[in-house]
Amino acid sequence: MQNPDKPFLEKRFIGQNSIQKEVHLTLANIKNTQYIGRIGVGSPPQFINVIFDTGSTNLWVQSAQCTSKYCSNHEKYDEKLSNTHQSLEIDLEVEFGTGVVKGIMSQDIISINDLQIQNQIFAEIVEENGEVFKETKFSGIMGLAFPSMSANHYTPIFDNIIQQKLLSFNQFAFYFSEYPKQESVIIFGENDPKYFNEPILWFPVSRKYYWEIEMTDISINGQRMNLCFFEKCRVALDTGTSLITGGSRDVVQLLKVLNIKEDCTNMEEMPTLIFHLGDFEFPMHPADYILKNKDSKKNGNKCRVGIMPLDVPKPKGPLWVFGDIFIRKYYTVFDRDNERVGLALAKKSL
Repeated sequence: MQNPDKPFLEKRFIGQNSIQKEVHLTLANIKNTQYIGRIGVGSPPQFINVIFDTGSTNLWVQSAQCTSKYCSNHEKYDEKLSNTHQSLEIDLEVEFGTGVVKGIMSQDIISINDLQIQNQIFAEIVEENGEVFKETKFSGIMGLAFPSMSANHYTPIFDNIIQQKLLSFNQFAFYFSEYPKQESVIIFGENDPKYFNEPILWFPVSRKYYWEIEMTDISINGQRMNLCFFEKCRVALDTGTSLITGGSRDVVQLLKVLNIKEDCTNMEEMPTLIFHLGDFEFPMHPADYILKNKDSKKNGNKCRVGIMPLDVPKPKGPLWVFGDIFIRKYYTVFDRDNERVGLALAKKSL
């Protein structure tokens, strides 16, 4: 039986490309905090676990040259073992929320099951300062946001997929299962109705940086909070974030109403939370937005709301971020052909 805490291994040789209608890649659900898929880097492919992140754009993989302490426990890409590697002799440094990552730019073939992306530029991580990869199950990050976010204007991987005409539909979608179920998947190309209930509701991207759409308000048990009355709220759908975040002023107001007790004793009394996106309502029931964990000290459960304050400064903010907790509820499609986001109720079990 597959250990759900270990990423799935999908090792197979990738042959000559043809236009694909639909490509599935299994994702391992690491306790509802990370969803990890396995890609090949180089030729022959070296297989590495990555986060597919719609909140960033560049591709990073840990390098065999990395000697930082957090690199020692992860799989690494060794450029010397690839017949198609090219060094660009360019350094790159990026600051994440929990540290700084330094890398060298390289170019090689990237394999995602039946997709083989030629001449992809990416960063090999050679130094980590901070806790970006501490206690993680992955060795890289594949950014899937818009090219306007790309460091040094390198062509992101999905833009290369578009340019190389690898898919009949230039879109990708996520289905996130609830742990411990291991049914999660990223789908490149045409949608698979196996994972969602019709219809898919579509929303235009309001700004091509993150995958941003507009939110008109939030309701609690039918009572509107008028959070977006004076200024439209912007929402980024972000598979690299676990929770829902928003500006501290709005979230503090929201959490006062969603006053869950830490011992979960008022779970049954918690209200339904509704996000108003365009003309449509997307309800989140208490079981959807409350995180329940075992409390080892008290031999019971411990609850908290899966929403936290995060002030994104202008001009990128103010910004709400809908992470994995929202995507587990709603199958989410990222459509580059039409520059839109699709949302549909995800099927609970396959």
